[in-house]
Amino acid sequence: MNINFTKNDFIGERIKIAREKNKLNRKNLAEIMCLSGTIVGKWERGNSNPSTAHLIKLAKVLNVSFEWLATGVENEGEKTVLTEKEKETLHNTQVTKISVLMEKMSPKQKESLVAFLGDMTI
Repeated sequence: MNINFTKNDFIGERIKIAREKNKLNRKNLAEIMCLSGTIVGKWERGNSNPSTAHLIKLAKVLNVSFEWLATGVENEGEKTVLTEKEKETLHNTQVTKISVLMEKMSPKQKESLVAFLGDMTI
């Protein structure tokens, strides 16, 4: 089961993984997308998120499914193939974000989150 905290979590990391898989640097991708040179970096760092129109074009340019790029979830018929290293990178990024979020929580919030996640995995 995939758990998404918000619809925009980790989009930047997925863009980076797909971009690198296609052997593009940020500037190349921005040029292909007809965008300013800094926007791809802003997306990858999480400073901003691409619009739906940009996500559609990114999915086509990067040869990945729109659903995976937007949500991290894959359709049954459309598989985005990631290497083990890419999967590990994405997982580590997610674990780091979860840790950062949990550090900001009160003990009661942490307890509620653990209970919630426990209920989801049953």
